[in-house]
Amino acid sequence: MRPEFNAFCHAYMNRLMQPEEATALGDARLIFGEANYWRGADEPMTKDSWSNYDRIAPRYAQRLAQWRRGEITSMVDG
Repeated sequence: MRPEFNAFCHAYMNRLMQPEEATALGDARLIFGEANYWRGADEPMTKDSWSNYDRIAPRYAQRLAQWRRGEITSMVDG
């Protein structure tokens, strides 16, 4: 990952964004449903597949673009 994206990735993955719903977990729930949670270390509810990546990738790109435009912010920006 490029160093300029460290703050975004850290905040997005750790629920440190404003508005609060702009998080990886919230976006995963929105895309894959409420049952998207981890049962155990090796048992993801959402299958690790290219088709699922294709479903979530546009949301990740959207959040990065929003962060770049200042529409969402993080506690670690600076």
